[in-house]
Amino acid sequence: MTPPLNIAADDEDAYLTLSIAGVGINLFLTALVTDMSFAVEELEQNDPQFANDGNAFTEAYALVDITFGAGTVFGPLISGVLYETTNWAITYGVLAIFTFSGSLPVMLYTRGSPPKKHDDSNA
Repeated sequence: MTPPLNIAADDEDAYLTLSIAGVGINLFLTALVTDMSFAVEELEQNDPQFANDGNAFTEAYALVDITFGAGTVFGPLISGVLYETTNWAITYGVLAIFTFSGSLPVMLYTRGSPPKKHDDSNA
């Protein structure tokens, strides 16, 4: 008979933090892909030579998929090595640095939602 699981306080904090990070990534990814579509469409309209072969959307989505896939492969490996060699505080710190460094380009290069056009003809 196996003994009951004894989850340490550090493990509970890790589960909570990683769960919050996972929800945040999913919320962020939805907005990123939507804004990426608008950006590719705008680039195609402004520069007809930008996507001469018609693969701009394909290349943009491939870039997102490749980087997200690399993160899901290397992220757990790096965090596992950090946890085994140091502690959770260092692992959280590195996660915070990666999160902050990834949010800078988003804050600098993404725009707000396009303004909505109101139809006042029915008023």
